[in-house]
Amino acid sequence: MAKGGNRYVIKPNPDVSVRTGDKVYGTGELSRPPRELLVLSKSPGFVGLGLYGYNYGFDEKAWRSQQVVIIVSKSGKVTHFKTLVDLFSVEVLRGFEITAGGINWLHSGWLDEDRHEVVVTGGGDLFTDFLDPPSQLG
Repeated sequence: MAKGGNRYVIKPNPDVSVRTGDKVYGTGELSRPPRELLVLSKSPGFVGLGLYGYNYGFDEKAWRSQQVVIIVSKSGKVTHFKTLVDLFSVEVLRGFEITAGGINWLHSGWLDEDRHEVVVTGGGDLFTDFLDPPSQLG
């Protein structure tokens, strides 16, 4: 929700479209766009990290409910997700910067497809592993 109880609305942009020569391997719709995308090279799909825009991660309720790491198949379906408390303890989360827009937890991430892992780094040089993305893709 925006100030005053107004809802943010995500609208299609007609100026954004598939270009001639582009290959579309899959489509789908997400409730919130991720902040970062990691494209899988060995399987069709992607991993989304964080939430684009305000993440409203002010408290433990949001930390337990928001899907901040998602694995999306070529059909556009979220096949697996993690919340902040799946990645970090509540004590660690309280140590991240929390602003009016939410919690700043994501530093970076990368895929190790040979080991079937997504590696996520949080603020303060914290590291955590994530599961086996290729086996989660449909």
